[in-house]
Amino acid sequence: GKVILCDRFFDSTTAYQGYGRDLDIESIKRLHKLSVGQHIPDLTILIDVDYETSLTRRKETVDRLESESERFFNRVRGGFLEISRGEPERVVVIDGKNSIEEIFGEVKDCLRKKLKIK
Repeated sequence: GKVILCDRFFDSTTAYQGYGRDLDIESIKRLHKLSVGQHIPDLTILIDVDYETSLTRRKETVDRLESESERFFNRVRGGFLEISRGEPERVVVIDGKNSIEEIFGEVKDCLRKKLKIK
């Protein structure tokens, strides 16, 4: 009966390491199973943006992953989208090109629906 909110979880590891760095995805999934067991998110919200949009929205200071190449970005993005296609009941994709207000509204709607809040 508890709500746990994370900004990253095992989908991020799969996308960044498996798809982005081309590591074996099945090995990554086995590691996930060992580390988190049956603790799988009920809902994952993916705010999807293309590379150009990400450049305009990025903070002034960039971290190691944000400084990666466009090619890396596109592999990671493709990985996240593939994960969402494989689990559409769990992963909701929101268009990150929308305004911040629209994105926030969609995120709230997803959470209200999942948590059965009016």
